[in-house]
Amino acid sequence: MAARRQRVYDTKHMWLKFHDRVYNVVSKRRKEHLKQFVIKGSAYKATCSLYGFVFALKDQLECDETNVGNTKKRKAPSKPRKTTSECWKYFDPKMEADEDGKIIKFAYCNWCDKSFKADSRIHGTRHLNNHYMNCDKNPDYEKLKKQKILAFKKNIGVENDEGGSSMGTLETWKYDDKEIKKALIELVVLAELPFKFVEHPAFIKFGKKMQPRFNMPSRFTIARDIAKFYLEERKSLLSYLSNKATTVHLTTDTWTSSCKRMNFMVLTAHFIDDDWVMHKRIINFRPIHSHRGVDMGRAILECITGWGIKNVMTITVDNIASNDKAIEYLVENLPTKYDDGKHLHIRCMAHILNLIVKDGLKTFNKEVSNISLAVKYIKHSSQRVTNFKESIEKTSTSKKFLVSECPTRWNSTHDMLKTAIELKEAFFDYDFNNSSFARDLEEIPKRVDFEVCRKVVSFLEKFKETTKLVSNVSCLVSHLWFGEVLDIDKHLREWQHENASFKEMVEDMRKKYDKYWGDYKKINHYMYFAVMLDPTMKSEMIGVG
Repeated sequence: MAARRQRVYDTKHMWLKFHDRVYNVVSKRRKEHLKQFVIKGSAYKATCSLYGFVFALKDQLECDETNVGNTKKRKAPSKPRKTTSECWKYFDPKMEADEDGKIIKFAYCNWCDKSFKADSRIHGTRHLNNHYMNCDKNPDYEKLKKQKILAFKKNIGVENDEGGSSMGTLETWKYDDKEIKKALIELVVLAELPFKFVEHPAFIKFGKKMQPRFNMPSRFTIARDIAKFYLEERKSLLSYLSNKATTVHLTTDTWTSSCKRMNFMVLTAHFIDDDWVMHKRIINFRPIHSHRGVDMGRAILECITGWGIKNVMTITVDNIASNDKAIEYLVENLPTKYDDGKHLHIRCMAHILNLIVKDGLKTFNKEVSNISLAVKYIKHSSQRVTNFKESIEKTSTSKKFLVSECPTRWNSTHDMLKTAIELKEAFFDYDFNNSSFARDLEEIPKRVDFEVCRKVVSFLEKFKETTKLVSNVSCLVSHLWFGEVLDIDKHLREWQHENASFKEMVEDMRKKYDKYWGDYKKINHYMYFAVMLDPTMKSEMIGVG
């Protein structure tokens, strides 16, 4: 076997020596071309010219010398250069033959069907950079565009001189798929729309007209996105509320459903973030066993523990006995509290105003009740509503209509009376054209009832303004509390002396006022600090008050 291998080796060597002069003449490019005739073992697959045979023998000889002597190592082929240009993120390189048959590098766009010659030494990458920055199908197209798109942004809640809401500013706009989807989630959640709304043909058409590139998600996708959005927001809020440096103020309320007679409780957290922006978040909405103070206190404590809240400064509740018991339970069981919980309890100012006004309205209950029952009677039937609108057109130029009353909210009584007084002539016209009005009601409103209620509405305007002010949830109002309490006291004194007919009403309201605000020691001391921290208020004002 060894002798045979030696004979083959001598034969190859002889042929190479014989054609050495021919080998030196052939160019380097010709050599590379002929090397593709690969020799495997002793079988020669070269069917080309004599030159190809010679070069094949040369390569085989080098391989055999390496295997036999093992003294020379073959040089590793050079690795292709790495692409460093930013444009190759958007192209797929391929080696293909051009129109002349040469094998060169081509670049295929990842987003469209265009291709470009991309040999770095011959063609460069300038044309590739120009293409990916201007390719319409590139998802980063808007980010890469140098020239921005201007868009008009309306200021929500701001009206111009003509009553419209066209105030706004010009801002640069760019397409962002994530921001559009986030806005869609907020639309469905805040407007309380069904998930199937996103599949309505009219809404899909509207979306395509607004932004053709945005693919409208299905109802299943939007449901998953909303659930995911909720979990992300909850995780972020949990991380912030559980921080030791975060101080939280809580408000809670309970009610009973009218359909299944179930008891529910809601707990809301109020806090100021690191950028001094006030936030309000509902952190619990759950059924409870009863309205007993211990049950409510236990449910609140479970929620505080579940969110990992370390610092609860105050809890604002309505003025009922069960809430007092719930606060006592929390003072005993909260692990950390300010000043041993002496100032944890804050009574709701809006609820106190509600109690004061309700006690005062009892004095004129008959007059208020006559108008209230007449409004309910008319709004109970669509035919009566139609007839009453005809009476309004005959007797008044007002565009308003009757307002329903909510038994638990005195300000709805104020709005009902104010609108009814403005439309009082329509009541008399309706009574004249509809005999059933006087027959179905025990007593229809008289002119004297409207006159009395007109004075009542005028008297309650101050309470209406104060209730609207303290019920604001978009800005801080604690520093305004003390001044409003003093204004209500002044308002009661003026009406008690100037209007003899309102003396009894004001006295009843004064009793309720003194119960909660008559003694400064009964008021939470934190409220005084809020007043003193207001630059427009001074500590001397508290002494005067």
